[in-house]
Amino acid sequence: MTHRTAFLVALLAAAVGAQARDKVLLLPVAGALADPAVQHAAGATPMRFGSASATNAELLARDVQIDGSAAPLRENQTQRDSQAPSDESVCQKAFADAMARLSEAARKAGASAVLGIVSDFKGQVHDDAANVECHAGSFHSYVSLRAQFARSLPHTLPVPAKSGFAESGNVDAVPLSAAGKERYAHFLTLPRPRAFAVAEDGSWRFWADDPDAMTKALDDCARAGKRCWLYAVDDRVVWDADAGRRIASSAQLRAAAAPVAAKDEHQ
Repeated sequence: MTHRTAFLVALLAAAVGAQARDKVLLLPVAGALADPAVQHAAGATPMRFGSASATNAELLARDVQIDGSAAPLRENQTQRDSQAPSDESVCQKAFADAMARLSEAARKAGASAVLGIVSDFKGQVHDDAANVECHAGSFHSYVSLRAQFARSLPHTLPVPAKSGFAESGNVDAVPLSAAGKERYAHFLTLPRPRAFAVAEDGSWRFWADDPDAMTKALDDCARAGKRCWLYAVDDRVVWDADAGRRIASSAQLRAAAAPVAAKDEHQ
């Protein structure tokens, strides 16, 4: 082997070794999202991290993979001794790139929200609502995300089962006056998550475009000293002809969502 060949082999080995560098960093989601560049990249589309954030959501597309990257460019590319950027700053740019790509993909898919975002680098999943993973290399840093596209934000609490009382579009079935039926028809045009409540005195309450729509409608009734029941949630009628089976409070919703404690067989 000639000296020139040996030199080239050593140079190639050094380059391969440098490219093989893979330093894993965790970027706090809250801090990363506070970056104006990230906010501009993400746009107005709601973004939720952690797989649990997609629970109860009506999904439009599942497991969408998005990769963002950034190069560690020096402050002054004409000066070899100029300050090299930190891995953290390059990772922040890679995160902004991933968010821009994710937002654009969601827009093209017609999604109203991006949920269940987790880090997924070459099949290695990091499911964390508080942190996103970045892989910093010598020539590029990567933020790889997997997400769920949703038609709307999910309700904070599970939506009650459909009662079978009526179809949501049957305005005449709503136990209200003509004015109340008219407001219910308007309610059906509003964005999800939404909830409509009927009061015992013939009045009504509704909230829309809010994950807490169900509890807010019922709590609004309680503050006004009115007895109310949920009539519809999104496009699902949950009202029951039997008053004893109706949902009358946010506490009732939370109790239904609470996990059942395991039975101790030794008791």
